[in-house]
Amino acid sequence: MIDIAKVCLDPSVQLPQFYALDLRLPSVGTDHVDMSAILEELSSLRQEVRGLSHLRAKLEEVKAKLQAISVTNTHCCGDHLASGSSSYMGVDHFPPLTTNTQNELTTESRSTVDDLCANGDAAQPFVVHARRLRREGLTSAPATTRVNNNQTRKPVFGKSTSSKIKSVMTRRTVDVFVSRLHPLTKNAEIVDTVKDIYSDVAEADIQCNRLKPRYEHLYCSFHVAITVDTEKFQSALELFMAPDS
Repeated sequence: MIDIAKVCLDPSVQLPQFYALDLRLPSVGTDHVDMSAILEELSSLRQEVRGLSHLRAKLEEVKAKLQAISVTNTHCCGDHLASGSSSYMGVDHFPPLTTNTQNELTTESRSTVDDLCANGDAAQPFVVHARRLRREGLTSAPATTRVNNNQTRKPVFGKSTSSKIKSVMTRRTVDVFVSRLHPLTKNAEIVDTVKDIYSDVAEADIQCNRLKPRYEHLYCSFHVAITVDTEKFQSALELFMAPDS
């Protein structure tokens, strides 16, 4: 022990340092528990409970005072009403307004509003704006400057007989999906078949893509895209979708 103490206290000796990565301590029994820490925690909990009890007593006192004040105000209001005093007026003292007084204006007020609308005063009351909105609607432009967009002309499509001016040639694609073919069918055979069916199409306008079927050893499928002029699209579509094709 003396030699170990000398080695530990010698500053010139560099001792190795070890760290526990997975520290697993055994459970501490009741014989090795620090009772002083438990007593401190218990005393702090008792103080908190006592503070809560004081707060509860104060809340009860405040509640009792509020109830007393409400009872006093009720008696005072009853005395004022019994003596005929006008200092306290309840909801019953104000009768409901009639429909005429709520929604209609008198003849004099209507004429005044019309005069204000005609003069265009900047400091107009809200009733002036309300009447103008009711009459003209929610729009920033006057009623006379409204444009009726329903009378626009429809575009005209046609074909000119003049040879000096040419229009842009538009083209469309006919997509055809073919399935249940022999598994050894090639793309070139599909292209040749399309040219035999529709002779006006060039080979560059035919795109043939082989699809992956579910059972490759039984059949094959293709997606064929044929680009044709827009004028011939309908006839080409009917030709390729014919049962004979």
